[in-house]
Amino acid sequence: VAEPEGACAPCAGAAASSAAAPVANGGGSDAVLDIDWLRHRCSLYMHASDPSGASSVAVDTLAASLASGFHSPKSNDELQEEMLEMLGFGAVELIAELLPRRAELLQSIS
Repeated sequence: VAEPEGACAPCAGAAASSAAAPVANGGGSDAVLDIDWLRHRCSLYMHASDPSGASSVAVDTLAASLASGFHSPKSNDELQEEMLEMLGFGAVELIAELLPRRAELLQSIS
């Protein structure tokens, strides 16, 4: 289920002039790979899995938890297993989208 443009509260103030690299896939031509992008992806996941539980606090908590995992010395395979345990198999697409971008996300949020 696609979310209408501008409906994601955590992404509402994202700066168009962010220094992060543009994302070729998963966010449109002007999407940037930064913490706002991560929050938006978390929001989409949460709205799809439980629309009533997708508060901005819950989205921010999930994004912070995932960002913390990205800082871990664990391999992507270990992180994938950890994230699947935390989020369940309904998050396979989210995890598959995030892990290949781990280094870029770390660079932009550090």
